[in-house]
Amino acid sequence: MKNIIEKKGYSAIYYKSFGIDENFDIAKPSGFLNAFDVKDSQGDIIHLGAFKKSIETRGPNTNSVQKIAYLKFHDMARPIGTFTSLQEMTKGLYFEGVLDDTKDGNETKKQYESKSINQHSIGLNYIWNDKAIKYSEDEDAFHIYDLILWEGSAVTLGSNPETPFTGFKSATFEERTFELYEYIEEIVKGLDAKTQYNVRQAYIKALNLIEVQKEAATKALLKAAEIDKNSKEQLKHTELNKIAAVFTDFKKIKI
Repeated sequence: MKNIIEKKGYSAIYYKSFGIDENFDIAKPSGFLNAFDVKDSQGDIIHLGAFKKSIETRGPNTNSVQKIAYLKFHDMARPIGTFTSLQEMTKGLYFEGVLDDTKDGNETKKQYESKSINQHSIGLNYIWNDKAIKYSEDEDAFHIYDLILWEGSAVTLGSNPETPFTGFKSATFEERTFELYEYIEEIVKGLDAKTQYNVRQAYIKALNLIEVQKEAATKALLKAAEIDKNSKEQLKHTELNKIAAVFTDFKKIKI
């Protein structure tokens, strides 16, 4: 029987894509970022109310300086505009937005028009308690009642950054990966939301490299648990610097 622990630990940020409606207005983007009461490819069924807290605390109408972002390809360095409205409807999470007059914003308009970008996707964190997420054995599905929404992105058909990692079955490697996930979560919890998000994104990119070159990526990934606090250089690394040092190694991997 599946449970929350079995689901937990594959990724720090999860992504869910949803197609663009035929009547999508490029000049004034609007539509649904996610559907309610539908089992998706990760075996999740998101319910009305799951986005409520995120919208109330970081939605378009709040005073938050860390509002839910409107991005391209889930990249925090590539905002393409802003959401002017985010609200839960019976069908799903509805949005309205405006695109910036920038290179990425204008390029996205053209890609919306050509339909080379034809989906939207959300970046989220699960909340790991039995009120927010429950597993149904009969449906073989996880029912999601609460989550943390970070952003909504314009994406290409089939875009799903989590996919390359979900297929691994090695219990030992999964355990080590989960240990590293918990290690990172413990470190970043005192940082601001944007930095937390960026660190988690780096973690995902590291995991995705495993699909391309398992052995080299695995060695680099597991270095997070082996960093020597008393290195010869005697560098005064912060915990965040230590993680950054690990991800620097990933840049050296030849793909």
